[in-house]
Amino acid sequence: MTMSVQQQQALDSLYAIGNVLTIKVTMPQTDWDAVRTEQPAGGVCNFQWTGGSRYNLAKGNFGRDIWNELSRADHVRPGGR
Repeated sequence: MTMSVQQQQALDSLYAIGNVLTIKVTMPQTDWDAVRTEQPAGGVCNFQWTGGSRYNLAKGNFGRDIWNELSRADHVRPGGR
């Protein structure tokens, strides 16, 4: 996949070392407790795990479409400003 210069600059800004990205996710407390306390499949320090994903996916609400926000080149600026 080829990116435009503007898209590459947006990604560079997003992943810049000085950039701070805050994402607010809301979910029911019981779901959060399950995510927060989940242990990885195969155990905590199993570096030889070959059984696929070590964690279950959890659904949450971003409150707005975060992917559209992040894809806007004018929205992502160095330093999170």
